[in-house]
Amino acid sequence: MTRSANSVIKRHRFFKPFLVLVVAAGSAALIFSLTRISLNQLDWRFLFMLIAMAAVASRLSISIPHVKGEVTVGDTLIFLTMLL
Repeated sequence: MTRSANSVIKRHRFFKPFLVLVVAAGSAALIFSLTRISLNQLDWRFLFMLIAMAAVASRLSISIPHVKGEVTVGDTLIFLTMLL
């Protein structure tokens, strides 16, 4: 095998454990947040953001200059929701 093929195999070997770790960390964060949230905190602003994000945000994306990538408006709204 060539050197680049070995590198790909080594990276692929770590992909599944990394994916499991990210899913577990996200699940733990979600459970932690759900146990600590107060229903009084969910007001009309949160509902408005939820409706806006579900309706159009995932369809709109903004390309990042000089970088091969993009940020969706949904990502921005998620970060704004965290700040509320």
